[in-house]
Amino acid sequence: MSGNLHNRTNEVFSKNKLLLYSVIIVIIAVAVGYINKWLIIPYIVLVCLAYYLLNAQRINEARYYNDTLANVIRNIERANHFAVNKMDLGTAVFSGKGELQWYNDKFAKMVGHALKYGDLIKDVLPLKQNKISLDMYAMKDGKIELQIEDRFYSVKYFKVETLTPASKKGKKNVKPVGLAVYLTDITETRLTIDQFENNRLCLAYVRFDNMESVLNDLTELNKANIIGDVNGVINKWVGSKNGFVCRQNSQQALVGFPVAAVQDLMEEKFTVLDEVKKIRHGNKISPTLSIGLACDGTTYEELAKNAEQQLNDVISRGGDQALVLVENQQKSFGGAAPVQQKQERVRVRTTTHTIRERILQADKVFVMGHKREDFDAIGASIGMAKFALFLGKSTHIVISPDYYDMEAITKVLTDENKNSDEDDTRYLSLMVTEEQALPLIGDGKNLLIIVDHHRSVLSASEAVLNKIENRIIIDHHRRSSDIIGGNVLTYLEPNSSSTCELVTEMSTFMDERLRFTTAEATLLYSGIVLDTKNFIVQTGTRTFQASALLKEAGANLELVRWLFKDDFDSSLLKAKIFAAAKLHEPRFAVAKYENADPSRRKELGIIASQVADSLIAIHGISSAVSLIAYSDGTVNLSARSDGSVNIHVVAEQLGGGGHQYQAGAQFPNKKFAKSPSLKEIEDILVVANKEQWDAKAKAEAEAKAQEKENSKENENNESNSVS
Repeated sequence: MSGNLHNRTNEVFSKNKLLLYSVIIVIIAVAVGYINKWLIIPYIVLVCLAYYLLNAQRINEARYYNDTLANVIRNIERANHFAVNKMDLGTAVFSGKGELQWYNDKFAKMVGHALKYGDLIKDVLPLKQNKISLDMYAMKDGKIELQIEDRFYSVKYFKVETLTPASKKGKKNVKPVGLAVYLTDITETRLTIDQFENNRLCLAYVRFDNMESVLNDLTELNKANIIGDVNGVINKWVGSKNGFVCRQNSQQALVGFPVAAVQDLMEEKFTVLDEVKKIRHGNKISPTLSIGLACDGTTYEELAKNAEQQLNDVISRGGDQALVLVENQQKSFGGAAPVQQKQERVRVRTTTHTIRERILQADKVFVMGHKREDFDAIGASIGMAKFALFLGKSTHIVISPDYYDMEAITKVLTDENKNSDEDDTRYLSLMVTEEQALPLIGDGKNLLIIVDHHRSVLSASEAVLNKIENRIIIDHHRRSSDIIGGNVLTYLEPNSSSTCELVTEMSTFMDERLRFTTAEATLLYSGIVLDTKNFIVQTGTRTFQASALLKEAGANLELVRWLFKDDFDSSLLKAKIFAAAKLHEPRFAVAKYENADPSRRKELGIIASQVADSLIAIHGISSAVSLIAYSDGTVNLSARSDGSVNIHVVAEQLGGGGHQYQAGAQFPNKKFAKSPSLKEIEDILVVANKEQWDAKAKAEAEAKAQEKENSKENENNESNSVS
């Protein structure tokens, strides 16, 4: 096209030049004829000869230029043809209707099947699976990656104008928008990237979390055997996943895995947790591991810190678990074994001294439990307020606006049976709502003590929580991923029965002159009774020691029994919900109550937990859930377990929390973009419960098989010895 344009330009230029020469010749001829008419003939001959020579030169120049330009165009066309057909670039053109109009051999080879003109783009390329639009007119120029069988391709696509044949009626060709597609094989690059990603380092801290309890009262030989076997199980487990072990001490090791192995570990649900429990060398308690693993971190230092944080979270949850931080999500595995109480009073003493110092440094102390406070929350709040008042600090107890049982608390605090002259009714004036508490905070140095919870969404007042920077958490629930951050002290003890137990323990180290009054002891005692289900679950020696201390302080047990009595209407409603319960295998009951009145939320929340408690008291039921669906679309879940399964792990599947024996959840919550229906919630609960039983059965079967194998090996050894 450019050559033709140049030829036409050159031709016009030559004609203009000849016209100019002709005009000049005519002028000269007239002048010559005017001078001498006999000179005109030779002049014309000379002009004709000059014209002939000039024209011949023009023709030769044009021929030379056309030949040169033709060679250039021919070379460009050859280069284009070579690029299209010989280079590693698959090229195809589709019409506006998505029909194949042209392709090169490389494109056909990359696609991997025979092609013919007119094939639709959806039949040529697996575009739907690779998320490319099939609407040619809606597409914009772009680039994607596409997989065809085991090969990966970079696909660039551009809109082009494509001609269609003229119609029979003689209409001109139209130019609809088509698509030009270019494929480049990037399989080697993709495999290199994948190999790098799969070998990316993940770090884990593995801790023998109950070593002291397991090794207690054992011989030195058995202690060495247990530690050696635990280390052997860890080494074998890590070696099977191409990892490495860097032992820090007899109790803890730093472990490294390639990220590809972590996916296998999660699919296997960290079987090493069950393997170590099979170890027996005269020990009465099974060894357990705590594993904190992280794959997220821009530097090795950040990666190690994240792994350490996961381990701390596991220990705060009671151990015997693995927590994995991957793709900014925390995933939990294990945790089905009951939490063992530890006889460690050193931590209680050091924690108490830290709290005492923080209280002394504060101008005002605020104590806050969770929404709709139960006796554990309100008892612990009064216990911590007692400490602050004893140390001479201005103190306030922040309560939620829907606190349900002020009448019962008033009765306890105004009880006539006292063991001191101290006025317990002062706590009633110290109890303030969010609106009353915010103006009291001021600009001084304030301290907020959070009891019986550690999640901001559960706090009696999130506004108070956000306004006070110096915070202390005291809780007995397993650590949740959304724990309140930025605290000066976090004291989580999931092996304790209740927060009231923790507060009672701390009282022995706060000050030797501190004594609880009858009312204070009664409320603390009621918190322990509530969370232990009258000393049936999650109860250890420390629980009874704390209860004995409160009884010595004058706790009124008759008043405690009165606190847990129901009224007649509530008992009828509880019986109705209880009667509607449905039993699922294995040993799992679900009770549902629909279209509940939201104005009765406080009352129904208590009834739901009582129904779940009653269900697990029945033979054949090990775990139970009560679901209360309100007419405003919200749902409340109360879950209980007798210890056969970890109900906290079950509740976590629905964005809830709690501990081994009791847990709960509310909907809507952050885990679900849209609140699930009661049927969906029930299905998730049934599956989560069954998974724990299946894991438990598998572990027991493996333990029996291992025990049988050990017994057989011992018999063989004895036989060989006799021989």
